[in-house]
Amino acid sequence: MATGQEKKVKISDLPESGSFNQLWTLGYQWIDGVKTSVKVSLQKIQEAYDNVVRATGLATTAATNADTATAAAKKATQDAVTATDNAKSVSDHPGYIGDDYHVYTWDYVTGAYNKTDTVLRPEGFSIFKTYATIAAMNADLTNVPEGKFVLINTNDVEQTDNAKLYVRGASSFEYLVDMSGAIGFTGKTPQITIGTVTSGQTSSATLSPDGTDSGGNPKFKLNLVIQQGEQGFTPVIESGTVTTGQPGSNASATLTPNGQTTDGRDKYRLDMTIPQGASGTGSGNILADVSQVATGKKYLFSPSADGSAEGTFVEYTEPSILEQVQPDWNATSGKGQILNKPTIPTKLSQLDNDNNTVTDANYVHTDNNYTTEEKEKLAGLNAGGSSDDYVITIATAAKQLFKAGAAAMTQATAETFLGPIEDLLSAVDAGKKIYIKNAEAKTLTELKILFRSSNFTSFSSQWALDASHIIDLHTVINSSKSVTNRGIRHGYLINLADTIIVGGGVQEQYSLSGDVTLTVTPDTFSPEFGCVTTVMLSTLASSAANVTIAADSALEGKFSVVGDNPITIPANSIVELSIMFTQAYQTKMYIARYSEPFTRPS
Repeated sequence: MATGQEKKVKISDLPESGSFNQLWTLGYQWIDGVKTSVKVSLQKIQEAYDNVVRATGLATTAATNADTATAAAKKATQDAVTATDNAKSVSDHPGYIGDDYHVYTWDYVTGAYNKTDTVLRPEGFSIFKTYATIAAMNADLTNVPEGKFVLINTNDVEQTDNAKLYVRGASSFEYLVDMSGAIGFTGKTPQITIGTVTSGQTSSATLSPDGTDSGGNPKFKLNLVIQQGEQGFTPVIESGTVTTGQPGSNASATLTPNGQTTDGRDKYRLDMTIPQGASGTGSGNILADVSQVATGKKYLFSPSADGSAEGTFVEYTEPSILEQVQPDWNATSGKGQILNKPTIPTKLSQLDNDNNTVTDANYVHTDNNYTTEEKEKLAGLNAGGSSDDYVITIATAAKQLFKAGAAAMTQATAETFLGPIEDLLSAVDAGKKIYIKNAEAKTLTELKILFRSSNFTSFSSQWALDASHIIDLHTVINSSKSVTNRGIRHGYLINLADTIIVGGGVQEQYSLSGDVTLTVTPDTFSPEFGCVTTVMLSTLASSAANVTIAADSALEGKFSVVGDNPITIPANSIVELSIMFTQAYQTKMYIARYSEPFTRPS
């Protein structure tokens, strides 16, 4: 019985055998019409050969006895001769294995070779069975046919018993050799593909059978359990540089680490390169001689005529800014001294009454002192205003400028919000403050002038909808008196059923479960470039959700989701969805990205 204490030795280190004792080879034999694998004892072949040699010795002895025998000398001599001849015949004709792999032996009676039933055709070496331990092998003795090879595989090359080869003998397993370091037999190549990847408390990996491929190689799936890490922080993206690229080049964006916030979140700087659009035709281009234009300098465009896009570039020189000095009325020397100060009257009696103003201590002010136009103008002012302000009064709360629509408004449509455009521009040129008063909502919003030229005038305004939601609006009046609005929302927008409004700010879609479709729709105004709308998607504690992000007809061909769509969100989890309004290849578009799911805080 194998004990497991056998010494490990490589085949190349084994000594050559001095005899055939306990040596076997493989062959097959027809038994009851069935081709059966058998083991062939080389010891028995050795014994047959030894018998032949012994017979030869006996014949020699018989010949010697014949010389000294008297009564049976002739018979003994004849017997000896016959035995000698037979032994010599057998010795001269040793057995052999024929081309048909059968063993042939010499028949000295007939003087010919006889074909035996023993077949010594070599068969491919194979391991009948493997065991983890020698004890397990010994326990399975009755289930292994005699002559079959078995192997100990502990899956640990450092184990002493690993790779030991045994053959099943008549009553026990017989140790043959240690296969460690030997060249293995050519086998099939396992094909491994990724199976399931899940999160768990501890990391692990398992292989599960997955059939075979067309070449007969076994296939397995590698299933991974990855330990979930700690919740990370949402990085902070800051605007970096925006560079104009060559026309026809690719747009690009890079994120560069830019330190951390005070609460430990990573900060990144977003630098973008946007290709310059191809030059258009018509009055949309400025036509001028650029042969004298040089890099590193600034130029002003001087049109050749009113309304003309043709003209010349004039080099711009930065004006010299004199030192700013705060005048001091009481100073008697230095740069702050005011020279030639006039004497300021402190009494009316010190003034010349050149317009015959009448003073009356009993004068009473009444509304009759004002015209109807003046009273309506005063009614449009709020606290802090003045009679020099220009106030646009709108009758209903629905007529809010940020609800005017995303497309450019014609002059007629714009005047339902802003009143006569010409009067508004005249007030701007006069330096007046511009207000929009909503009589029904009782709100007063100032249009702050950003820029004024002959081609367009731009205003900024801020509309407070509630304590946590405001809109910054950028309004432009073009030379054609058409009006466009661009804006961005800030703060939290209340949950809208199955709808995401892309205009900035934060929105939330909660209690999601099953298959859900959320439709992205544009805001009432055009968003500013770079405007990002953040939507928090959260599922129920007991149900996962597959959320499809779709675009309504107004955004067809202008909306794209980066990543899989629908988004699979596990139960009790949150996904942060960000939708940016940008432009690529002169196409305005919305790009959506989303985070990995994270567990909803308790």
